[in-house]
Amino acid sequence: MLRIRESSRIHELSVGCYEFANSYELTNYHYAIKKLLIVTLSLPKCAANVRIVANYRLEYLWRIFKIVIMEYKLKRNDLVYPDLCFTIVGILFDVYNTIGAGYREKTYQEGIALGFKKNGIAFQKEAPADLIVFSEKLGRYYLDFVVEEKIVIEVKRGSRFSKRDIEQIKAYLKIKKLKLGILALFGAEEMKFVRIINWELVEK
Repeated sequence: MLRIRESSRIHELSVGCYEFANSYELTNYHYAIKKLLIVTLSLPKCAANVRIVANYRLEYLWRIFKIVIMEYKLKRNDLVYPDLCFTIVGILFDVYNTIGAGYREKTYQEGIALGFKKNGIAFQKEAPADLIVFSEKLGRYYLDFVVEEKIVIEVKRGSRFSKRDIEQIKAYLKIKKLKLGILALFGAEEMKFVRIINWELVEK
């Protein structure tokens, strides 16, 4: 009975994800979700390994569902640089899904740089940012990435966003006079990100 419920849940989530994608015209994921739906309908309910198969497909489905929601949110008209931001986040996910967890920040940075090059995105790695007060330089900071002279990206390892890291990006945005920053967190189980906006510039 447990196996049947797991299979039914996968089917229910598949339908829900597909309808969500269809409602918001997220065509990039129609095929993947539809294919998963067809596969789950044919799950062998009597097979000895059905629980393993079901759990694996359920995990895969949740990944698709997260991406669909991410795409919907990133495509909203009220966001700063929505198209470029969506492309960047896609590269971040690609890097994590390709090499996995457990590497140094520098390794992820190198992978991200390769992704930018592959997609023809202009970027500056370890971009310098000088803090100027009363015409005097108080210090120089190095940002992981500045993309298209628009978006600051900082790469961190861990499972939780820290206030210190968020405040750091806010400071970088202020120094560089840019509107948007992305903090990418590469953890043991997933890659997640947060968008940080310089409201002083956006609201002008």
